[in-house]
Amino acid sequence: ALGITSEKSPHILLELLKDPLPAIRYTTLVALHNINDVSSVPFVEPLLEDNTVIKSGLSIGDEARSLLAHLRSKRM
Repeated sequence: ALGITSEKSPHILLELLKDPLPAIRYTTLVALHNINDVSSVPFVEPLLEDNTVIKSGLSIGDEARSLLAHLRSKRM
């Protein structure tokens, strides 16, 4: 469990999307997916072009696409 309990937590996660470490950006995308933060869409969109591949073989952009599809389905 992420232990997201503070109203500041989503803001902190949005800041982590800019982290220079790919693993941090990727993990942040996964966290945003888990908390269904639809307000994060405009902050995630720039990562669509991030082709950095992490150890799992996925790119940051792949996870960003997955997250955006998930969040957009929540809006409907």
